[in-house]
Amino acid sequence: MDDPAAFETLARAPLHEMRGAAWDAFLPAVAAWLDHADPTIRARAAERLAMAVFWAEASSVIQARNAGQTLPHDPAGRLAWLLGVINAAQARHPDVIGAFLDSLRFHNLDEPMRGPLLGWLDALRDAPPPGLDPARAEGIAVLVRPFDADDAADVARLVALLDHPSAYLRACAARRLSGQEGRAIDVAAIFALVTQKEIARPGIAGPFWSDWQYAREDLPFDPADWMMDILERRAGPEPDGMPFNGIDFHLHEICDHAPDAVRRMIRGSHGALAIETATEARGVVPGMEPVLRDLAAHPDAAIRQRARFHLAYFYAVTLPPEPGAPLIRHWPDWEADAQAFSFHQGPANQAWCAVIHPREPGARWTDARAWALADRALPPGLRGALVAHPLDFAQPADPAPFRLGDALMRRFAAGASIDMQGDPDAGTWARIEIGAVSLGARWTSFPA
Repeated sequence: MDDPAAFETLARAPLHEMRGAAWDAFLPAVAAWLDHADPTIRARAAERLAMAVFWAEASSVIQARNAGQTLPHDPAGRLAWLLGVINAAQARHPDVIGAFLDSLRFHNLDEPMRGPLLGWLDALRDAPPPGLDPARAEGIAVLVRPFDADDAADVARLVALLDHPSAYLRACAARRLSGQEGRAIDVAAIFALVTQKEIARPGIAGPFWSDWQYAREDLPFDPADWMMDILERRAGPEPDGMPFNGIDFHLHEICDHAPDAVRRMIRGSHGALAIETATEARGVVPGMEPVLRDLAAHPDAAIRQRARFHLAYFYAVTLPPEPGAPLIRHWPDWEADAQAFSFHQGPANQAWCAVIHPREPGARWTDARAWALADRALPPGLRGALVAHPLDFAQPADPAPFRLGDALMRRFAAGASIDMQGDPDAGTWARIEIGAVSLGARWTSFPA
């Protein structure tokens, strides 16, 4: 119980592969970590229990029921056990139920679990334990309770909650209204209503957009313009602690290839959102470089530094050093066909990462040449053997590079990384990213 690595191994167990008795061993083992001294581990344990009982193990019940087979376990009994261990842990650690509720936001529950869980949530709302806002329990109940979007009374009940004093409950009601299947009021009317209420009291437009983001083509307007209009007219910022993403988050994702939208954010004094949006894409965005240069001169030092880093890392842009800012060194003649940028931190300006670009714009290296450059930047003896990438949830015993889009990503025993960006199928590369913060002063390829 004192080994976080042991917990992480348990937490990463492949839930989709478990059957029968494996659940009877796994669930109590995870529940024991609800008593750990670290609140982040308690929260993670609560999340794993919810994921197992409400999704992974529940799926096996649905499969058995659909096949006319004997159920592998009693779902109601499993739920009663789960709520019992959560209640018991809450008595010793007053953050457990809150973490458990947070995890329930993303589960669509069916009978026979829905009824008993709603009863438990109603009891929490009526008699909350110390430190728990009863509106959080009510908000989760809104998400769990059946909702008929073609029933005027059901819609009216949720619309009324959009004016509730609790920002959390308001967001949950907006999220529940988000679906597109059948409506007692038309699309234009519900968007107009949400817009009006969001401008006066922010916190519902983002949650309401949650499902619509997958059906943007069905809307008679540009959602980016809709959100930008709200951003510029709303009474203030979105509240903290929202249970779902707000429009600021959605804007930075849908406008990450829209330099004009980022300029509009800058003009509206939304610098933090502008830099999030301008740096969302891990690569060159046509037309974004001049916007990033403007952000590199922003009055806010954090925004300036982030823009400067992004320009060097992805655009191979060199800017004059800024006194007091983290050091970025340009190595224009690092190799005959390669330039490098190194990024430094701490009092000693120790290098922690570097990126290698071709010296000629648009050029690419062969696989062999890219590895010669990578070996010079991070020697094999320093980085150690290849290990499974953290994003490879299978964690194979025989590790391989992890492919993500047009990148091949490698992690090594020393904690260092080499990511190559380009065309993995053709074996040609346009950028090499080196991470070596774990090596500290042992990494001397790019001195300050």
